[in-house]
Amino acid sequence: MMIGDNIYHRLPENGQWQQADSHHSQHDGTPDSYNVGQDTSTNRVLLSRHFFYFGSEAPVLPEELLSEIGYKNGRSHRTFPSHKCNRLLDWLNKTYGDQRNHVCGDPFQFKRSGARYSGKTNRII
Repeated sequence: MMIGDNIYHRLPENGQWQQADSHHSQHDGTPDSYNVGQDTSTNRVLLSRHFFYFGSEAPVLPEELLSEIGYKNGRSHRTFPSHKCNRLLDWLNKTYGDQRNHVCGDPFQFKRSGARYSGKTNRII
């Protein structure tokens, strides 16, 4: 099983960011300079003691639970008031609680998909 969705690394000789052929690169696999700049513009990472990592095995979430918290699809940092998330969290814990803090599926294999993400347009292209 593969672990993680890390598609960036730094070259040891000069520290420049390198982007793997992924959802964020050009169709031919070459780096998308806009996405590289956006994706590597911070020195922060997400750490958690309570997580679900579904990868390519991601479930379809009930639409009413997403609507309830005001979720809209798109790329960006989002926060939701915890009191609005209780039903979604209850559903996740009830349905997938035995998979909490485990890698449930391999990362999605972008080479199997022609879809790419454009940070400039915030759309799948």
